[in-house]
Amino acid sequence: MAEFVELQRLARKEEFDTALLRGCSFVEHFLKENVDWLRGAPATTAHDEDPSLAKVVNYCRKAGFLNDIDQKLLHFVREVRNNSAHHAWLTKDLDPEVARTADRALLYVIVVYCRRKPKPRVLIC
Repeated sequence: MAEFVELQRLARKEEFDTALLRGCSFVEHFLKENVDWLRGAPATTAHDEDPSLAKVVNYCRKAGFLNDIDQKLLHFVREVRNNSAHHAWLTKDLDPEVARTADRALLYVIVVYCRRKPKPRVLIC
């Protein structure tokens, strides 16, 4: 699993910002590929050309693909990623331990969900 190895490499170099950006992008694409987004999502979100990671995570929880804890972990990771990405041009006031924890949570989610071969799921609205 190349993404997992790359995220571990970035974490060892303490490049948590880059790891979070790449990891969140990977998780978002993975979730979209493994949950039938267009067929089962509510009409207001199904036709978003590029739905937010928050919408994808919430939809995957409703479809039963994610559990409550992993949904909360991904929202935590997303918030840290957003803080890091949107304040990159400022002096970051992000605690390195928070970034490290978010990176570990992201690695956990990738291992748990990407190692099992999920069947595409659809939420029946």
